[in-house]
Amino acid sequence: MKKRFSTLHVFALHVGIWLSTQIFIILACYHKLFWLGALAFLCSLLSLLNLGYISARQIKKSRQLRQLSNTAHLHTVLLHHAEEGILGLCSQGIITFANPAAERILGYPKAQVMGMKMTSLMQSSNLGSQFSFVRDCPIMQTLDDGKSRHIEDGVFVSANKSFVYVDYTIAALQENNRLVSAVVMFCDITRLKLKEQLLARSEQSLRKLNHYQERVREEERRHIAREVHDELGQLLTALRMDIAMLNMKNSAAGVDSSDDINRMKSTVDSCITAVRQVASSLRPAALDLGLVAATDWLLKQYQLRSNTKVILNAPEYELQLNDIKSTAAFRVIQESLTNISRHANASLITVTISTNEEYLFVKIEDNGQGFDSNKVKYKAGFGLMGIRERVMVFGGSAQFDSVVGKGTVVSIKLPLLVDI
Repeated sequence: MKKRFSTLHVFALHVGIWLSTQIFIILACYHKLFWLGALAFLCSLLSLLNLGYISARQIKKSRQLRQLSNTAHLHTVLLHHAEEGILGLCSQGIITFANPAAERILGYPKAQVMGMKMTSLMQSSNLGSQFSFVRDCPIMQTLDDGKSRHIEDGVFVSANKSFVYVDYTIAALQENNRLVSAVVMFCDITRLKLKEQLLARSEQSLRKLNHYQERVREEERRHIAREVHDELGQLLTALRMDIAMLNMKNSAAGVDSSDDINRMKSTVDSCITAVRQVASSLRPAALDLGLVAATDWLLKQYQLRSNTKVILNAPEYELQLNDIKSTAAFRVIQESLTNISRHANASLITVTISTNEEYLFVKIEDNGQGFDSNKVKYKAGFGLMGIRERVMVFGGSAQFDSVVGKGTVVSIKLPLLVDI
């Protein structure tokens, strides 16, 4: 107000000067004092110019004040109607402003939230407690170093003590290189987080169901393989012995049936071989001896069928693994060899098995044609997906590295201390 009154006073003073000069001009002309009239005229002209300048400046200032008022009103409307919560903080982390969205999300009325410490509304990523130290709080860190931060998975505490998941940004406001306040802008993502958690639990349940079904299938394979091997094997062995006895009886009776007998023996031997192959394809007997023994048998069989060179790098001693994890790792190797035979056109395959105190590591490398990982990622194939799901149910991981024209590496990591 002081500046406005000062401007009006100056304006009135110039108006008085201009009126005075007009009187001097009239008197000078009346007394024929033309030099005095000319001087008064100059003073009048200067006064008019000054009045014009003051008027123009006053108009400009009025426009600026009107623009500032409109801008302030616009900011107020934006803050009031914003869907995101906005909190203003002083340099000590005390809340000095809260928009209606912040009140709605946090459940605090404006009169209650004003003056609260921001740290009292915050929870650490571990939902069991607040930040153990003030310096661990991202907002207090910003108030300390002046650096803006964006936190995608923050947790605030509402008025009813429930957790509110938020995505928030903290920005520091400075004057003359000195932090004076800060603004916290946050979105409520609680529903999204709850849906993510529900989806994660659903995926875990599906993995456990799939794992249970796989265990049932393995038990059925084991049972069928033993039944086929033992029952059919024994029957075919007995049949072969009967054929041999028949050959002896015919020879003693002077009947020459050696051609028929040999043909029957060859047929029975083929059946015995087929039974063994069926039993091994269902569940290799070597798998009962351990993962290393089963992998060695699998690679030798693969090399005989495909004429592909295979190398096994594994400990000389058998690994101490339970049957479930040994079977899972064996099936991963088996599935990888199937993929190589179908798609890779490789001439060399290297399988490496190793362990440490916590994990089992299996790596299957080939020098085949490889594939584009980005293209395969979106195809509806179940080979790589099956490998990944087999290990993820144990809390493990699977990685597929491939370069077109240079081959593929499949790596899995299974935790040894985790059982389901």
